[in-house]
Amino acid sequence: MAIDPKVIKHKEVLVDRDAGTATVNITIYPRNINEPRTKISGHKIIDIAIEGGAEVVRVLEDCTISNRYGEASGTWVFEILSNKVPEKKTAVKKDKPVEKKVPVKKETAVKKEANKEESSSGFFAKRDKKKGSK
Repeated sequence: MAIDPKVIKHKEVLVDRDAGTATVNITIYPRNINEPRTKISGHKIIDIAIEGGAEVVRVLEDCTISNRYGEASGTWVFEILSNKVPEKKTAVKKDKPVEKKVPVKKETAVKKEANKEESSSGFFAKRDKKKGSK
């Protein structure tokens, strides 16, 4: 749903192609008792920005205004397609210092015999024997 042109008091669209932004400033009249209040948010302003000559890519700064308590104004900033071609930066490789390799001595691991715990007398000892473990 578009904004009623009778509600808009002042409308200004500033397009800056070098910076890649478009700024929309809108002021709306105070609410008339016989009319419902007007609430304007970003998705309704995109149409006004396009009418002003901006190819909107995305919203950078959003605003919501309402004339419930009187005259209201708001500012929206959009990202647009710019004239500048972004310069590609080449990656710079940094030389890493070469580390000298030191031979590593391999040691054989000594196997330790596991200490067997003495089986306890009672329920758990009998249970283990039933399962077949020692």
